[in-house]
Amino acid sequence: GGAAAATAVATSTGANSAYANVNGTGGRGGDAYYAGNTGGNGGSGTATASATSDSGYVQGAGNVSGGSGGNGYYGASGGNGASVNANNIVSGSTTGTLYLTQSASGGSGGSSSGNGYPAVGTAGAGGNASSMLSVNDAMASYVQAYSTASGGGGGFADGGGTS
Repeated sequence: GGAAAATAVATSTGANSAYANVNGTGGRGGDAYYAGNTGGNGGSGTATASATSDSGYVQGAGNVSGGSGGNGYYGASGGNGASVNANNIVSGSTTGTLYLTQSASGGSGGSSSGNGYPAVGTAGAGGNASSMLSVNDAMASYVQAYSTASGGGGGFADGGGTS
């Protein structure tokens, strides 16, 4: 799958609010057919969000997701889900309330199915995810920060044989 990158920037003046929300999701890998072949791996996703106001409410929200691996049919193996890392992908500035949240989700592994063929491929692994958000703001009157991460699930593989 292809890589994705997204950016959002919001700026306001005075007591007006500023919201920057962004989502970057990698593409899904292509499927594969017949034993000896493997589905494509998922693509990576990246994102950055920045919001600024003089004294108004500021919200920055960002999510990165890895693409899922492609499936394997007739004994082909599944592709791996993409891993992602969200490292301070959101930022903001205000003398008012500052709310920042980010998340990272690994891509799911592709599955493998024999579809009646005796050959059995392997399932793709789920992608890893990590998220780290560090906020040090002495200007804001209130700061709230959230950071979450969840790894992608692995694919499944059936036992082949007749259906």
